[in-house]
Amino acid sequence: MSAKGVRVIGAGLIGTSIALRLREVGWEVSISDRDNAAENLAKDLIGTTRAVESPNIVIVATPPNEVFPTLLAEEKSNPQATFIDVSSTKTKTQLEVQAFTELAKRFIGTHPIAGRELSGPQAARSDLFLGRAWILTPTRENSPERISAVESLIKELGATPYRMEPGEHDRLFARISHLPQLLSTSLALLVEGSGQGIELSGQGLREMLRLAGSSGELWSEILMTNSREVISAIKEVNALLSEIEDAISKGNSARII
Repeated sequence: MSAKGVRVIGAGLIGTSIALRLREVGWEVSISDRDNAAENLAKDLIGTTRAVESPNIVIVATPPNEVFPTLLAEEKSNPQATFIDVSSTKTKTQLEVQAFTELAKRFIGTHPIAGRELSGPQAARSDLFLGRAWILTPTRENSPERISAVESLIKELGATPYRMEPGEHDRLFARISHLPQLLSTSLALLVEGSGQGIELSGQGLREMLRLAGSSGELWSEILMTNSREVISAIKEVNALLSEIEDAISKGNSARII
């Protein structure tokens, strides 16, 4: 097994950015993607085409719905490796993994709090994770050695590891990430339907609409895999908006402040 070998599956923004950084700090890295064009571009950017034999860590950087099938497909060919994912929802995959005892021992969910509105390997940056938080959601099945190895990898990428439970993660990110995405998209649709040009708006609206440029296909998967918490967050914000609506209709300015 290579002292520092990693296999990245998924040559999008996150997967390619991980590979770029690890190459810079001396790791052996291989990357693959079902999209041949994305894979070839990522390999050109990283400067390597050689496969890493017996990697220490396999990083699954696919869309959420592909994470679990990829884990099952890769487990037997990497019998000693620790597996991590980088999806922004954790509970669904963790529950799927728990049904497979050996895989559960070797899988640790993670979520880098970094990204861009741009996507694909062409948007990758080796400094994407510098100074950013990176959450991991270990379970009792994971050995301290595997958890430590993942935290060391995160630090090599320039990020700071934080531990939390999968359910805690999904509750939190439904409110600080998934709901803001929905609000930005909803506001963009409202503005588009108003017939007014975006060029008339101030910087505040432009900032609020920034997230609406993200991949709709990816966000659809994210929202569906965390549907219970997202629906709960939507109900909470709807209740707050209803209170504001009621205060405005009754001319009660004190309730709005």
